Amino acid sequence: MLQIALFTIFVSAAAATIAVALAILLSLTIIRQQSRLARIVLVTAQSLNAIPPTVVGVFFYYLCANSEWMANLLFTPTGMIVGQIILGLPIAYFLFAALISESIMKLSDLGMRDVNGAVAFHRPVLFLTVIWDIKARVITNAFVIFGRLVGEVGAILIIGGGIRGSTETLSTNIVMQTHMGDIETALQSGMLLLGIVVVTRLVILAFEGKTV
Repeated sequence: MLQIALFTIFVSAAAATIAVALAILLSLTIIRQQSRLARIVLVTAQSLNAIPPTVVGVFFYYLCANSEWMANLLFTPTGMIVGQIILGLPIAYFLFAALISESIMKLSDLGMRDVNGAVAFHRPVLFLTVIWDIKARVITNAFVIFGRLVGEVGAILIIGGGIRGSTETLSTNIVMQTHMGDIETALQSGMLLLGIVVVTRLVILAFEGKTV
């Protein structure tokens, strides 16, 4: 059971980390342009947050089943991570867009603009400056996304298959054991998953306290 718990943490932590990195890069690229595109992407990300994980899993499964180069992702940890990245990216973008926009405006207020009115930093320097400015919230939001992903069962069950010893997570184990009538094992997995979620929430509260 411990191995399943560690694998669950690995998959969701990897997906959350990559989703956060992609969301920050996307936010910096789009928001810096100061165009309607930023608003459109933000509204789209907000809308995508409501998509059920099972829908993401089915579409991903369909793409993999009909593509030679993606077929190897099915029933693998890599495929599960990719699926959860797709789930986590809209959440991450929605969480970081306002933060990064506020940070860039702060730099602008400090007079760090070029002759065209844009923030006078090259992209790598701007990236590092903004990250340093919102570093505490980066960690907090990463744990928020991890908390949203770690208990998800729809996408990873469809993509990973819940194969014992290979792609089984705590949430898929709960489903499988319940279907087989082994309620005791399902409850053990549920308690472990609940423990992970509670610890994650405590970490979030701790970092939120530091940002106040």
